[in-house]
Amino acid sequence: MAAFFPFTQSMQVYNVSVRSTMRLPARFASTLSLMRLLPAFLAAALGLTTRAYAAAPGDQLFYIGTYNSPTSKGVYASYLNPETGELSAPVLADEMTNSSAILVSADGRFVYACNEVGTFRGKPTGSVTACQISGDGTHFRRLNQESSEGKGPCALSFSKKGDAVFIANYDGGNIAALPIKQNGELGKAKSIIQHTGSSLNPTRQERPHAHEIVSDPQGEYVYAVDLGLDRIKVYRYDEDKGLLNATPERDIVVKPGTGPRHIVFNKAGDRVYVLGEMASNLTVYKLDRTSGFSEVMETLSLLPDDFHGENLSAELQMDRAGKYLYASNRGDDSIVTLEIENDGQVKYIQRMSCGGKTPRNFVLDPTGHFLLSANQDSNTIVVFKIDAETGELHPGIGKISVGKPVSLVFSPARFL
Repeated sequence: MAAFFPFTQSMQVYNVSVRSTMRLPARFASTLSLMRLLPAFLAAALGLTTRAYAAAPGDQLFYIGTYNSPTSKGVYASYLNPETGELSAPVLADEMTNSSAILVSADGRFVYACNEVGTFRGKPTGSVTACQISGDGTHFRRLNQESSEGKGPCALSFSKKGDAVFIANYDGGNIAALPIKQNGELGKAKSIIQHTGSSLNPTRQERPHAHEIVSDPQGEYVYAVDLGLDRIKVYRYDEDKGLLNATPERDIVVKPGTGPRHIVFNKAGDRVYVLGEMASNLTVYKLDRTSGFSEVMETLSLLPDDFHGENLSAELQMDRAGKYLYASNRGDDSIVTLEIENDGQVKYIQRMSCGGKTPRNFVLDPTGHFLLSANQDSNTIVVFKIDAETGELHPGIGKISVGKPVSLVFSPARFL
């Protein structure tokens, strides 16, 4: 059942504490909400939102993947002040092409980045770059590059043991598994699986478009989200052989025309939240972990009832406590906050302007106190403060300029 969200202008916030199955009013604002926003508006008026500060010990390092443009050349590094939410000026860590997704190893020593291109070493494929982090964490030493075995790689994740990288190739419509060597370098893909088929939309779903590949919380199964097929294909990873093996009986079939882009699991692994890019919605599935059987619990719109423009939903993330979901919209240029209830269904909390244009990606910092939005078409990273009690977002003072930011990831290591 769809939920209807009130309209948000600029950085205004409207909060409604009702179940998502109820229609929300077209506009809602309280004096308290406006009072909470006043400090942010004053900060903006004083020019504080564009200030970059000098990083200091205790700050949190993160990396920014970009599409190449006149103002962006690769992966950048910046620090977040965990007390104030300020960001340090971005530093170019490594020049590379279209770093559309980034991973950092668990020990904080290595970085792996998709290079979303259609040709690599003269072949019709994208690539994946492996780097070693050096110095204060803001510079990389290039280790090697390997073929992603498909055009347009757009997402990657680690295997359960962290000894392989899984890749989703959007234009190639396939997935691959690349082993990681002891020195951090990537090996050539041992497993390559081509998806086949199509779905409802003749323009965007004429063929497979793998958009994400992630393991479930238990590390037992690997889920490949295919926007072109309206299907989430499920695999087991053979660690000894480095192979992905299909388990089609566990596939999750979504409503035709949804265009699934991202999925998130609850901690128990028995609820799956699917972001529909094309339909701009969120579908909650109940998952039987033993049989793999899945059933729809609810589907909610991520847009207000009176929105009539073009929109593509983009990112979906859950906070570490498993209490809140955050989803972004490109077109409406908003971030929606949803509360996860005891049965796994969700309740609408808030819809907030992303503070820019085209929030392709966002990330929650390790403390859970801040959300950083990568606004691709306004060339900015904007910081929001997260209310620990309600999950609501409030405008922060952190904001930096980076050309075409499309991917954000925090490092687990401390370099300062």
